[in-house]
Order: sequence, then structure tokens, then C-alpha cells
Amino acid sequence: MTLIQWVNLDSDDFEEYKKVDPEITSKDRCGKVSIKTVFEKDKVPLEYKVKVVPVGTDNSTYTAAELIRNSNFKMSKGTVDLGTETDVLMTDEIQLPAAGGNKYKLTAKDANGKEVESMEIETWRKLFYQSLTMDDTHGTVPAYALTSMETHAKQHFISLKKVGADGKIPYFKTLTNDNGERFAEKVKLAYNIDGKLKDIGFVVVFSDYIADMETSKLVLTSSIGTTNSRINLSPTHITLDNDKFLWYGLDDVDDALKTWFISGKVTHELIDPVTSNVTTEIYTIPSTNVEVTGTNYFPHGGRYQIKVLRDSALDNLLNKTSGTIEYDLDLHIAGGWTNGYSWRPWRDRLRLITCSRRPLWTDMPTNTQEYTWNHEVGHRFGMVAYGNKSAIAGHNRLPDGPSTLYGENSGVNDKEHQGPHCEIGANFTASTKVWSGSPGCVMFGANGIGSSHAPKEYCSNCAPIVRKLDLSK
Repeated sequence: MTLIQWVNLDSDDFEEYKKVDPEITSKDRCGKVSIKTVFEKDKVPLEYKVKVVPVGTDNSTYTAAELIRNSNFKMSKGTVDLGTETDVLMTDEIQLPAAGGNKYKLTAKDANGKEVESMEIETWRKLFYQSLTMDDTHGTVPAYALTSMETHAKQHFISLKKVGADGKIPYFKTLTNDNGERFAEKVKLAYNIDGKLKDIGFVVVFSDYIADMETSKLVLTSSIGTTNSRINLSPTHITLDNDKFLWYGLDDVDDALKTWFISGKVTHELIDPVTSNVTTEIYTIPSTNVEVTGTNYFPHGGRYQIKVLRDSALDNLLNKTSGTIEYDLDLHIAGGWTNGYSWRPWRDRLRLITCSRRPLWTDMPTNTQEYTWNHEVGHRFGMVAYGNKSAIAGHNRLPDGPSTLYGENSGVNDKEHQGPHCEIGANFTASTKVWSGSPGCVMFGANGIGSSHAPKEYCSNCAPIVRKLDLSK
């Protein structure tokens, strides 16, 4: 029989754990291993010792630098002598290293020198999480089943336990940098599991879109009497094809305000063939005269065509018999899309993971869902670790990072991604800011490169590090 020791749990909080998790069966199985040995007063060994003996060859070990960095990476032992009139109770408390999947046996000698051996002990880590969905009169985002994420974590000796009732927050059609704090505040209010569980927990939120607005310029030119495939003229309007998707269908208020349209003008230019003098006439496009048109490029959205209504002032330019017409529009577009993110907004008990169900207006495929949840919970665990990057804040609890680490130094080696990631199997060309290759780790900073999808598993560099992570509060 093997005993499970939850090395990241605090035994003082056992009563809270056992209320929600049948796997937590004993206070002695939380935190430090407690060994109690009773001797008659006259039979206490002069050199009483308890030994911790590693079992097998697969135990994680820490480097000398890691042991200095985090005391939880070390094994520590203390002995308490509690005497009575007739006997002596020796209580040993042994803090096993933070790593999961390590196996040990404990041995002790009695007064006659007889060695007593414990059952095998295997170390595990436990994290609790609560699920929230978005749901109000404006929309609903259904929950995913996260059993795959739980199964994935167990391969690395981390047991994820869903606790509490599924909560709800107001519907956010699209999460952006601008509304992130407001979103996090709503999550914080709905995240209502016991505080002891939050200390070693996180909350998952199922969201619709995660995208950011960017500015873009559209400039199209045609000579009068010629055609341009991206400019379509009709008696009542002009249709312009933008080469990027407009910020449309992502926020109902923004759509009503035509946030996608910043400004625009139409310029007629005529060059005198004799004098080479240039004559220009400019028409400023009023926002009342622009509309989004066309059909969705993707199943749930994606518009790129703009209708400019013709009025007499615009017709004055369009009806010229010679010269060129230039259409110059400043636009807001859907620039950056994100599958999900892991965030700790205020460095308190709120550790937040959210994943989008519809990146780029398309239902997220199952393999991308599984990659995304495993990737984001990996960040919650502490991946990709960068403990040996001593110049970077937040490193001091982490093991050393893999040789394929990038992005831990924000603004220096992000490589177009945000946060620490693993680039095994992939290559980044700095001059063009383009990735190539086939990503080989779930901790790559995107779900794939072209048609090459990132795996849902840790690579051989990262998997051993996941086992070494300290998941105590």
C-alpha cells in the first residue's frame, strides 16, 4: 500500500479540505509527515533516529542553486520529546521536498536496535478551483468540461479538485485590455469558495471572445476611367474592401457608436499635363455616411467591407472626367486575438484563468480547447519556470527554467508572445517577427504555427520541471 502525502497542503487547514475533497482523508497526510514513537522511559535509544529513504530511481532532485532559492525544495526534519511519568513520546515532523511523484520510506530503530519501516509514501500536490460562466440578458457562455485538464495534471502528480457551485458573472462579449480590470472585479465577487482553498486555488471563467482593438489605415487609389477590384462604385454608394477585419461584432456599444470608423477622406487629384501643377479637392467623410457591409467571413462574424454613402459633395469629385481618386480611412480593427490567459490581477487570492470559446469568430476546435486549458493552468502552476534568471522579479520560488525558455523577461525576449513560454521545435526570426517550425510543447506561446498545431502535453524539457514546482501558498 502507498500513502499519498499532499506536500503543498497545510495540516492546520485540514478541516476545510476534507469538507470538499474525499481524497483528503487525514490531517497527517497534509504537509509534514508526522511520526510518533512511544518508548518506556528506561528504553529510549541513546541515538534515536528516523531516516528518510528514497524509493526507486525516479525521484526529482533539485540543484544546489534551487535548494538555496526555496526552502520548500529541501527536506527538513524536527524531533519533539514529549515525556510522561512512564514513557516518552518522540514525534518527528518531516517536511518532504515540494516535488510531486517522489517516493520514500521512513525507518526508525527501537530500543533494542530493531529497525521499523513505514509503508511507501508518494508525494502529490493539490489545487482547488471553481468554475464561473458568463450569463445575463445580453448573452450566455456555456461551460466546458475540464476533465481533460484534470487528467493532464495528474500525469504530473497534481490533483485538481473542482469545488463550490458553478458561479456566474455578467456577460462580456469581448475581453480586452480596456475592460480587463472590470472583468476581474466581477470574477472576484463571484469567486466564493473558502479562503483556505483560495490560498491554493484558482478560478476558471468561460468567455466568448478575447481580442484587442488596433488602429489601421486603408488607402485605395484609382484613376478615373479605370477600375480597382477593391473599390466598387454604385449610383448610391461606394464599397471599399479593407484588408483587415473591422472592430465590429465584438461590442454592441462600439457597433452602435461606429467605433470601427475613426475618420476618412476622399481626395481628387489632377495634374496639369502642361504646367505639372497639382490641383486637389478633398471631401471629408462624415460618420453618418459610413456603414459596415458585406457578409461574415467566419461563422460568427468577421466583416471587412465598408459602404460610403454618396452625397452631392462626394459626387462632385466622383463625376470628374480625369485625375485620380484616393480613399483614405483611419479605422479600428480586430488586431490581436487570444485563446486564453492566466492572470493574478492584484497579487492576492484571485488567480484567474479564462479561455475563449470563439477566437477569430470561429468555434474553438476540441484540440485547441485542450491545448489552451492545459497551457493556461500550466501558467498557474508556475510554468514556464525561470528560477535561474536571477535578474527577473518573481523567480525566487521557481525551479530553474529549460534551455528552450523565452518570454520571461518582458519587453526583452517576448518574441511576439506575452509571458514565459517554451520554444522547443519552433524558431523565431527577429527581423521579420515570424515563427516557423513545429512547436513541440503545450507551453509554446500560441496554439500553433500555420497548420502545425502545438501539442497538449509538456515537452521532455518541461515535464520534469512541472514535477519540481512548489505549489504551496
